[in-house]
Amino acid sequence: MSAFDTDRRTGDGVHVAMVPIVGAWVTLMALTLLGWWLGRYDGLGTGRWLTAVILIVTFIKVFLVGYIFMDLRHTPRPILLAFASGCFVVCMVLIALANIL
Repeated sequence: MSAFDTDRRTGDGVHVAMVPIVGAWVTLMALTLLGWWLGRYDGLGTGRWLTAVILIVTFIKVFLVGYIFMDLRHTPRPILLAFASGCFVVCMVLIALANIL
């Protein structure tokens, strides 16, 4: 059954396929606000750990967009594992580069 079928509904009339999308959207908005707050709040300082935290939050958002909105949750396991591994490796490389420079 695809995401566009309308005969599957929850008890409150919300389409079943919309539940993960709305949840992901709310999570993305919360992570965006968290990243903005971490970048703008002067009380935390400007340490390297702050850069690492902001990058980790960013790559969690990248993974969510790929998993939910690009429908990688319906792909075979090796493709999902490659995507998650790629997100992790690129995030760690950027953190390492930020600590070197």
